[in-house]
Formats: sequence, C-alpha cells, structure tokens
Amino acid sequence: MDKNASKTALFSKLLQNKAAKQLVAVGNILYRLAYGDFQSAKTTLTGLAVLASFIYPTNHGVILADFEADLPATASSVSQAGLPRNSQSTAVVAVPQIKISAYTTKRVWLTAYSSSPEETDDTPFITASGKSVRDGVIAANFLPLGTRIRIPDAFGDKIFVVEDRMHPRKKNVVDVWMPSKNQALAFGSKLTEIHVLE
Repeated sequence: MDKNASKTALFSKLLQNKAAKQLVAVGNILYRLAYGDFQSAKTTLTGLAVLASFIYPTNHGVILADFEADLPATASSVSQAGLPRNSQSTAVVAVPQIKISAYTTKRVWLTAYSSSPEETDDTPFITASGKSVRDGVIAANFLPLGTRIRIPDAFGDKIFVVEDRMHPRKKNVVDVWMPSKNQALAFGSKLTEIHVLE
C-alpha cells in the first residue's frame, strides 16, 4: 500500500469519529483562511452555523445552551444587550457572566432568636454592633462583626450579616434573628453548613 492510500484510509477512519469530523471541519476553515481563500472559509463557516442550528436549539438565530434563560430572547434584545449582530450571519453565541464568590465552609448549629426581653439583654432591638435588628441579621461569637455568610440548606443564596453576639458559652452557633418569638421557636435548631463569604 502506498503512502497516499494509507493516508486516505486513515482519514476515512477518522471521519467515522464525530469529534474527529469537527476537528477536520475546523482545520479545513483554518487552512482556507491561512491560504487566503476567505470566500470558501466564509461558506464553510455559514454551513457549520446552519448545521449547528439543527443540532442545538435556537431562538431567532441565537444558539441556546443550558443557560438559555441568561440569553436574549429576540434579535432586538441581542442588539440591546450589546452582543455582536451581523445581517449576514444568523448564529450568535452569548456567554453569560458568572459571578464567583469565594467562601469557606463551616458546620455549625443553627438556631433562631427574636427581640423578646427573655432572649436578649436590656436593649432587645439594638444589636451588639449598635444597629437595629432587621431581616438578615445573625448573631455569632466565632465570626467578626460585619462578616457576611450564606446558609444554603435553610435559606438558599440569601446573605446574612453578623451584627449581634450571643452568650459567651455559645461557641459554634449561628443565631438568625426572626421578627417574632413564635417564628424563632418554630425554626428550632439544626446542624448545618454555612458559607463564610470572603
């Protein structure tokens, strides 16, 4: 078998693999661009975009992915979102911004308290930081005042701020402020994981 025949056999074997087909298509486009065959490269790219629209779901020419809720719904919202828009192309791929917040994880006892006099000191509506109690305030002795945390198992992505303290014997406890004593009692106590935001 000569060299060309073995190359052809290897190439046809590679084309049976889907990933290899995609790689060959990309290589073909790069080859055409490198040698100045821009019209052929544009035709190949347009063909791939049309093919992609059959494989991947689209909405008014926008290729949707798992994060389709983050993508514009119409062509006019594509331009409003500042995404590239070309009258000759129909496929626009948008990547949503991902906010990454660093945190450390800690297992704690989670309880709740209210501003009733038997649960607090002589100023039940003022926290240890000097601020008024409100939704999102927590008491914890092991974290500095002003520390922000999340309690995913109990409250999802809601952010709480350490603004109050507890009795010194409470070492590994986070106490969530509630508007009423009944709500605090109903909340109870549970061992859970918190995310201490950095």
